[in-house]
Amino acid sequence: MKGQAGRPAASPRGRRRRTRRQIRIGAALLVLIYVVGLVATFTISSESATEQSLTERLAPPGRDHLLGTDQYGRDLLARTLLAISVDFHAVLLAVAVAVVIGVPLGVLIGMGGPWFDRVTMRVVDAFLSIPTLVVVMVAVASLGQGLVNTALGVGFSFSLIYARIARTETLNIKNEPFVMSARQSGVGRARLVGRHIMPTLARPLIVETAVILRAGFMLQATLSYFGLSVQPPHPSLGNLLRDAQEAAVEAPWQVLPAGLVLVAIILLLNLTSDGISDLLAVSGTPRRLLDGARGRLSRLPEVSSGSRSLVIESVTIQVDEGAVVRDVSIHLERGEVVALVGESGSGKTMTAMSAAGLLPPGAEIVAGQVQVNGHDLVGASPGLMRSLRSADVGVIFQNPISAMNPTWRVEKHLTFPSVVLRGLTREQARQRAVDLLGEVGIADPEGCLRKYPHELSGGIAQRVMIAAALAGEPSVIIADEPTSALDSTVQVRVLDLLLGLRATRHFSLLLITHSMGVVAHAADRVYVMYSGEIVESGAVSEVLGHPEHPYTQALLAAVPQNRMRERELKGLSGSVPRPTRELPGCRFAERCPHVAAACTAGRVPFVERHGHASRCLRAQLESDVFAVEGRRGDLP
Repeated sequence: MKGQAGRPAASPRGRRRRTRRQIRIGAALLVLIYVVGLVATFTISSESATEQSLTERLAPPGRDHLLGTDQYGRDLLARTLLAISVDFHAVLLAVAVAVVIGVPLGVLIGMGGPWFDRVTMRVVDAFLSIPTLVVVMVAVASLGQGLVNTALGVGFSFSLIYARIARTETLNIKNEPFVMSARQSGVGRARLVGRHIMPTLARPLIVETAVILRAGFMLQATLSYFGLSVQPPHPSLGNLLRDAQEAAVEAPWQVLPAGLVLVAIILLLNLTSDGISDLLAVSGTPRRLLDGARGRLSRLPEVSSGSRSLVIESVTIQVDEGAVVRDVSIHLERGEVVALVGESGSGKTMTAMSAAGLLPPGAEIVAGQVQVNGHDLVGASPGLMRSLRSADVGVIFQNPISAMNPTWRVEKHLTFPSVVLRGLTREQARQRAVDLLGEVGIADPEGCLRKYPHELSGGIAQRVMIAAALAGEPSVIIADEPTSALDSTVQVRVLDLLLGLRATRHFSLLLITHSMGVVAHAADRVYVMYSGEIVESGAVSEVLGHPEHPYTQALLAAVPQNRMRERELKGLSGSVPRPTRELPGCRFAERCPHVAAACTAGRVPFVERHGHASRCLRAQLESDVFAVEGRRGDLP
């Protein structure tokens, strides 16, 4: 491709190289201007810049005064150089105040609940509607005139901009899979913010800081011009411009020194900020994060819970609009593989994440009980939840690459649990990470440790996620559709890997999937879920061989088979109803080919017989297990 002038278009690498050069030039010139002003503060006495000499009033540039003198006979060169230092320090102080106040405030709002977010953001919006000059005037009226007081006022006004940006980015980041993965690894709220959220805030905050610096210089000059910031006789670029305006008729050239310096600073800030914005739009700024904690979390003592490692009993999960999971009961025996199957939107992931304490904001368990190794998660303290998530429950997320912090190498993901949970040194943790990668079948563990998530293939990334889930030696692993993003050959390998690890490590595996083929290949028992309810459960051989619920039958009919090449797959009309929608009876009735009046007359019970349970009146009546007076004749 050619450019407008017929020259070849620059490659992305060439554009980045030019952008870096642009940033270096702009930043270097800004630093040079600042250093000149800083040196002037140590080499030029304040008397030479403030002492008046009316006999030399408005002297033109000459040997004694290279830039001439102002209307009070003060040397313009000395005053301009000192003004550069004064304005730089005033703007930097204001930006520092803005960052210190605004960023923590924005993160706090973003990490809070919906109610806290709504209330605080209305307050922030109200303050943002007040012009900065008004805020500064209030600060001056309250604290008095002067550079520091106006810088505090400007910093407070700018801090609200930082707060909005930090809050928006935090809301976007805190529900990312890599943050949920960090929470599952036992990271507390403070460390979660410091290690995972704050580094990802760096890019938008750096870009905004470059923009705010530009606005800060303009505002500082304006405030000094109106006499609200630096007070005479001390110089600043703003009051130098005001003095030049007063002497414009007699000495019009006096506007040039301060005016040209201010224009140069603004243009260089434009050059630098545009370059930073362009560069960060195409490349990240990974930061090396050091592990500072060792052995902070420990495995909880096991409480007697019989042979079951996970019990979800009569759990109802609710959001603002209503219940999304209703009266769900699931249990995992030790060393068992249990599948939770259903269409997207059926509530599988929400149910499973309740066992890891990773429900999304606004969702809460309003009824029922969740136990891991006998420890109740409902109402558990944050410390207990972190210990359970990190040492007893492992999670393998659906998209492995998005579940890893993009600024961390693989080594960081795998060594963190060993350092925090087991108290290993960094060298011991690294060796353990190599062992884990070898255990999950990665041929070059050392090379893999040095890679970032985006450098991994789908299959390798999923194996890394499995290794990360194993790092805490959990007794329960939740695999949220671990093969859906992989091709068919890699799917089988990953499933066989999980089953092999289950056999050697003896953990229980809750396998979330929408594929009956995965269920048949891997699971011992299966729960079929539809629209927030369990509609059928039992041994895989029983449920797949003798399905009772029409939804299970429809799922099995949709599985492609080689012998059915000349027949069309059976589809299921309609879609899963909205989870919060209240329905009078069977939630599958709208799509069921066997629906009858009795199906929508009232809630359908979940009835078990010989280890096989279903929520279907027709199946229950056919087996002579359930009867309702006046309703039997209504069923087909």
